[in-house]
Amino acid sequence: MAALLDHPTFKQARTEVEALGFAVSGRSFSGSAPYAVIGGRSNNRWWLIPLGDRRTTVSGLALFQPVLASARFLKRAAAIATSLGLTGLWARQVLHIGGQSPLGDLFRGRELRYAFFTGTDSPHRKLAVQIMEQDGTIRGFVKAGLAPAVRPLLAHEASCLERVRNLGLQTASIPTVLFHGELGGATVLATDTLKNTRSRTVTSLTPDHLGFIRELAAKTISAESRSVVPVLRAELAAISDRLPAPWRLRLERGLERIDRIDGGTGPVSMAHGDFSPWNTLFVDRTLYVFDWEYASAQRAAGHDLLHFLLSAPEVARRSAPWALALGRGGLRQLDAELSARRVEALLAAYFCAYALQYAARDLSVGGSGLWPGNGTTAAILDELLGGNLGGVGRLA
Repeated sequence: MAALLDHPTFKQARTEVEALGFAVSGRSFSGSAPYAVIGGRSNNRWWLIPLGDRRTTVSGLALFQPVLASARFLKRAAAIATSLGLTGLWARQVLHIGGQSPLGDLFRGRELRYAFFTGTDSPHRKLAVQIMEQDGTIRGFVKAGLAPAVRPLLAHEASCLERVRNLGLQTASIPTVLFHGELGGATVLATDTLKNTRSRTVTSLTPDHLGFIRELAAKTISAESRSVVPVLRAELAAISDRLPAPWRLRLERGLERIDRIDGGTGPVSMAHGDFSPWNTLFVDRTLYVFDWEYASAQRAAGHDLLHFLLSAPEVARRSAPWALALGRGGLRQLDAELSARRVEALLAAYFCAYALQYAARDLSVGGSGLWPGNGTTAAILDELLGGNLGGVGRLA
C-alpha cells in the first residue's frame, strides 16, 4: 500500500480527492470506509470502489468501463462475487476514505456514496468521481483537476454540453451540467447521468452511432467553411516551431495533399472529438454520449466515426493498410455516395487533426510533441499519403 500511496500519479489524484473534502489513508480512521483498489493493466490508473455495502459496491464497479473482453469478464465476476458477499475474492488491496465533502451540497444528498477514478496518466489527467445514493442509484459524475491545463479543458466541456443540449438531438442523450467552477482549489465540472448498473458498453459501430454522427453534423454544419484545411493549418501554425521536424513536414505535406483534392474535405461541422466505446453507452435502447472535453466545432465529416473505429486497442497492433481499409469501409457506411478521392481526403484530415490534437496536448505541458502511439499515426499517414512523403521519413 505504501508503494501505491507514493506513486506520483496516485499522489496527484489523492491531492484532488483531498481538495474535495475527503481524507485518504492506508489505515482505517474514525468515520472512514474501506475502498478496493483496482489498477489498470497497461497504464498508471486506479479505480477506488467503496466496500461494506453490496449495492454501492456493485454500482461503484460501473465506474470501471472496460472494453477488452478479459476485463469485462473480470468486472462481471467481481459483481457476482460482491452480490454473494465475497468481495475478498477480488478486493485484495484496500485503503480508507472518509470526511465531509461539499459534493453532497451539489447533489443535494445527505448520505451519498462515492467511487473514484484517478484518471490515466497524461497531460490532461484529472480525477473522476461517481456519485451514488445509499441504494446504489448513480446520481452523476464530477471531474476535478488541480493542474492548470485542466481548467480550460473543463470550461470547454461545460460550454460544449450547453451548446449540444440546445441542438435538441433526437438520436442520443447527453449529460446536463449541474456545476462548473472552483471547489476546494480544484476546477470542478459536475453533471447528472443516465448511467446505471445495466448500462451496456458496445464496442462495435451500430446504426445508433451512425445516426448520432449524422444528426450532430447536420445540425452544426458550417455555411462558411468548405474545407477543414484552413482550420488545421491554423492549429499547425500555433505549434509548428515546437514540433519535431519530421512531424511538421508530414503535416504540412498532408494538408497540401488534401487541398489538391477537388473539393477538399467538404463542409466542417461539430465533432465530439473523443467518440469511442468508452465514452458512449446504451441505457436500455438510448445511446448516451459523454466526455465532451475534446469536442471541436470545426472538423471534417466522419471524424467521430473514424475515431470510434480506429481508437480500438487492436488497431495499434495491426498494419497501416489494415487500419486504412477499416476507415474506408466506415466512411462508406456513413455515406455510400462519397467519391474515392473524398474518402482519401477525409482520412487524411482525420489523422492530421488527431496528430495535431495530441501533439499540442503534449507540448502544453512542456513535452516534445511526441505522444504515446505517435509512431502508429505516423505510419498510417505515411501509407495514406504515399510512402515516406518525399523523404520525410517515419517516426519510431
